[in-house]
Amino acid sequence: IYTSGTTGDPKGAVLTHSNFVSNVLSCTEAFRIESRDSCLSILPLSHALERTGGYYAPLSKGVTIAYAENFNAVGENLREVRPTFIISVPRFFEKLYERVNDRIAMETAARKKLFAWAVRSGRERTRERAGGRGSAPARLRHLAADALVLKKIRSRTGGRLRFCVSGGAPLSPEIAE
Repeated sequence: IYTSGTTGDPKGAVLTHSNFVSNVLSCTEAFRIESRDSCLSILPLSHALERTGGYYAPLSKGVTIAYAENFNAVGENLREVRPTFIISVPRFFEKLYERVNDRIAMETAARKKLFAWAVRSGRERTRERAGGRGSAPARLRHLAADALVLKKIRSRTGGRLRFCVSGGAPLSPEIAE
């Protein structure tokens, strides 16, 4: 497989069948991928991340794989397909983050404040869960934030996403949360 050459000239990388099988087994176990899941494929299959996480892993579990019409149609495709997971590169998630923030920038001061509170609540809940803990007040705040704000944003991605995977380059912690 050849790299895209984003940081220089494309370079060949030897990946064996065993490499792919090992990655598929690890991914399907770590993310508990099951046949009832569905995936929206965004990247080209020539991308090693997409080939492994968006094709081989889902295929190994009988997951439905839908293919985005093109990059500009991903938002519409998310609502149509209602995937349970997506895999992409950081730039996709950065653009999604920018789009949400651009939309919020046009809202009233009260809505901006409510949105900022909901995001803080979501980040707090994410950090607690990542640390294997959770407080009742944080759970209640997150439930309220979800009911008022977050589920509306989630519905724009089809409303069923269980997880997103970013790979191929570093993703900023802010966007990951």
